[in-house]
Amino acid sequence: MNESKSSQTENDAKTRVERLFQFVRAFTNSRHPLQRRLADQPAATLQIAFSDLPTTSEWVEPWTGSEEDRGWLLRVRLRALNPSPSPPAGLKDWLLPGWEKYTESARHVGERTIRSANGETTTTRFADDIARTAAWDEWTKRRDPWVREQQRHEPTKHLFSKLQAVRAELQKQSEQVELVLGVGHLRCKIDGKEYSHPLILKPVGIEFDARSNCFTLTETDRPTELYAELLAELNIDLAPAGSWRDELQSRHPMDTQTAILVEAIGDWLRNQPNVEGTELALAPLVFLRDRGGWPTRAATAVLEDLSQKSAEDLPQYLLRLVGRAPADSSQESTRPPIDFVANEDAEILFALPANLEQLQLARQIERKDVVLVQGPPGTGKTHTIANLLGHLLSQGKRVLVTSHSSKALRVLREKVPSSIQSLCVSVLDEATRSRRELEEAVQSIATHMQQGVESLAEVERQLTVGRTALLEQIRLVRASQRLCVRREYEPIVVAGESIEPSRAARVVRAGQDGDAWIPGPLQEIELGKPCPLSVDEVRWLYESQARVAPSDEVQFRVGLPKPESLPTPVAFRSLIASLKGNEAEARNIANPIWAELDVPHDRLTACVTAAVAALAALRRIEQPGPWLTAMVEIGADGGELPMEWQEIREFASRLQKGYARAQSLLLDNDPALPAALCTRESIQHLHEMKLHLAQGGGLSALRLPMKALAQGHWKRLLKHARCNGEMPSRQSHFDALVLHVELHIART
Repeated sequence: MNESKSSQTENDAKTRVERLFQFVRAFTNSRHPLQRRLADQPAATLQIAFSDLPTTSEWVEPWTGSEEDRGWLLRVRLRALNPSPSPPAGLKDWLLPGWEKYTESARHVGERTIRSANGETTTTRFADDIARTAAWDEWTKRRDPWVREQQRHEPTKHLFSKLQAVRAELQKQSEQVELVLGVGHLRCKIDGKEYSHPLILKPVGIEFDARSNCFTLTETDRPTELYAELLAELNIDLAPAGSWRDELQSRHPMDTQTAILVEAIGDWLRNQPNVEGTELALAPLVFLRDRGGWPTRAATAVLEDLSQKSAEDLPQYLLRLVGRAPADSSQESTRPPIDFVANEDAEILFALPANLEQLQLARQIERKDVVLVQGPPGTGKTHTIANLLGHLLSQGKRVLVTSHSSKALRVLREKVPSSIQSLCVSVLDEATRSRRELEEAVQSIATHMQQGVESLAEVERQLTVGRTALLEQIRLVRASQRLCVRREYEPIVVAGESIEPSRAARVVRAGQDGDAWIPGPLQEIELGKPCPLSVDEVRWLYESQARVAPSDEVQFRVGLPKPESLPTPVAFRSLIASLKGNEAEARNIANPIWAELDVPHDRLTACVTAAVAALAALRRIEQPGPWLTAMVEIGADGGELPMEWQEIREFASRLQKGYARAQSLLLDNDPALPAALCTRESIQHLHEMKLHLAQGGGLSALRLPMKALAQGHWKRLLKHARCNGEMPSRQSHFDALVLHVELHIART
């Protein structure tokens, strides 16, 4: 019984989904009625049937090559018109107007009346002059072939004009209409409705070459479609439509196999009980189609797919739409954890500011097939798409964004962060703009790839580590903020006794005169614990402050050393003896090593501290030796330094001043270059690269000078040089690298 109930529930879910898409199709049809006749399509007068193409003009060229190599459908050229042969001079005055047009016959007047200067009139008949009639016969013999030639190309001129009108209509209404090639013309009449429309459709393009004055109907990448919504209205079984649609995906309407399929569809339709008098012919033609019916086509395609699926195959999002999702999935929570806000999810990378809703949307996309986002203008839909683009690209995915208008795609591209904007290639109506964006993308990728995969991986690793550290810091700060907020209202518990924060504040304020001496704050681990001292012990502790000398406080602040760091008794006696033996000499030569030992040595702790400090000071000298003592003695005597010591001092002074001047530049750019490349020759090449940038040049392989590419010096420096962990790209980077090399040379 449970199995029967489960099966009934599944069938009910499938029925609900089918009704949903039937409603979508009917609703769309109410706004965009189904086009049953070609005459109902936009600009019906501009439809071009292939059967009506001129066959006597070489200006019309249908595709006659192989089906596999088809590159276009039709070419129509319009050659310059040849003027009518000129009549002899003796005939021009006798000809009636219109002789220069091939659409009119050449005619002449029968006679002419001429009035002389003295007022006399004479009448001359055309046939009276034998030479004139002979000239007429000769001229009409030359004109008649010209008329026949122009009449032969008249249909081509009409076709060319129609293509001009089609192109103009597409330019005016590119978002409302599209050009379509149709075959499989269905003609029938059912329940008083007349059907006359192709069933197999494929969008095509149209191009015009002004140099050759030629129109070309071009192929597009969009697949061949089946006008299934028209078949659905015939109330016939749609089960075979799915296989027809699949077969047409790899077919062209003009293929031989498509003609065979049209015959099969015609036979199947004629055998349907509800369809009588059906005619289905190949009859290829090109026409303008209304774009508004795409939701109807989509809903019909879904219904066809549903007819071949069981209820178990239905996706969860459709079951949720119709209220038949399983209980566990319907209760799925997509609310982000309280610890995460906006850009603080370690797995989701947004390049723009974000909010909780965008974070929730990114998480839903990871789990669901379809996510619908709706909102009025100005609510951040484009901003959200730009953020999702960055997140999906960071996962190595490719993203396709479509829109009804080119303007929306341009606005979205401008919203994408500049660091990844070059990766966005638009396929818009403007071919030049799309080509330029493609070139920018290729150049940007080439520039990044020059750094090497390992270098880019290291940059990614460093950024990931830095971001993780920042997120952890934010988490700790937010936890501290929440703790501060909770302490505003949560009871304060001390030794098991709780007190409201407001009451505790009043107690502290009332006793501040007598209790202000109490130090604070307590350590986190001590919060809530009772005081370990009694009242008498606290009183004795604070009274003892009067009996503690300042020297004792110094010792207390030093603290006790760790037992493992203490010297053995033998080592300790040796240190004391060495200390006493050298103390007088150290004071005489003003040795800075002992400047830190201004503390009494009469206690054990002080002696240990002095010994440790002396050892630490000695360790700070990298190369201890006799030169240190000699330098100190010479300075203490106040005499003249030997020439060698003066040179060392001056050299060190110059080095220190040079480093001080360059410190800001070095800190800002953090230059790095292998020691093997820190040479005078490298300084020269770095200056050359800086000058190359100042003159507007680039550092990609395509923009380097040929001389630099041939020698290889620039490429080697760019491969190994780094500023702030990245390949140098600005003039300041090369200034910092020059200083880095100069300092290295000076030190060595």
